[in-house]
Amino acid sequence: ASIYLLDRYEKLFGRYFEMKCYIASAGNSATTKLVRSSLRDAQGQLLRLRRRMETDLPPATRKNFERQDLLNRTGRYEAQNYLNKY
Repeated sequence: ASIYLLDRYEKLFGRYFEMKCYIASAGNSATTKLVRSSLRDAQGQLLRLRRRMETDLPPATRKNFERQDLLNRTGRYEAQNYLNKY
């Protein structure tokens, strides 16, 4: 998952948690009813975002960067990996 998705999830979960706390402490039932409908919407958004984070592939540039970082840490180079395949 990209950092953008994680940041978005964190902010949305923060709002969701605030609504849950409000419902738990609110005394006004009319206001609580409105917040509950917003809570269901936020819960749906969290679910969709979580599914997206689980299924989206990382950007290709990041994958290449991670591979290059791994190769640098091991002291190997692409040519060595190519030659070792055969």
